[in-house]
Amino acid sequence: ITAGVGLAALPLAHQIIAAVTSDPEVQSPAVEILPAVLLDMTMSVQVAIGTSILTSQGRTKLVTLVSMGIDLPLSVGSTAALVLLFRANLRVVYWARAAVSSLEAVAVLILVWQSNWAESARQAREQQGASGAEMDEERSHAGIIGEIALQEGPEAKPEH
Repeated sequence: ITAGVGLAALPLAHQIIAAVTSDPEVQSPAVEILPAVLLDMTMSVQVAIGTSILTSQGRTKLVTLVSMGIDLPLSVGSTAALVLLFRANLRVVYWARAAVSSLEAVAVLILVWQSNWAESARQAREQQGASGAEMDEERSHAGIIGEIALQEGPEAKPEH
């Protein structure tokens, strides 16, 4: 969805920025960096989704490592280096940020892809104190209740 919104916004960049400011000196650089901003936003959403998946698997240390080992040093570090050491312009800084977000998104995607889903499910059941047999029993009860509800339907309600 984020990528779709970004792609739809690109052809309308001038109109979108004109709605925010009427100053042509501000509009021009804003339109220039909009593709980088939208790429950064799209990749950041992917990172957020991926790290949420990893967190839900109980892999909070890994998520912290990604945040502290990749995101913070590369995003803050690259921006600081580009601005303070290389006196980079706005366009370069925003494209660097988009590149860092893309790199982080690829790293998180690989981590999610390589996840052991069966082990994560087993650990989740263990943490909840439910064995596989208990989970199967709960599912079968839920199925029976669901079937009864479907069979009765709205027309089976007693009249008063």
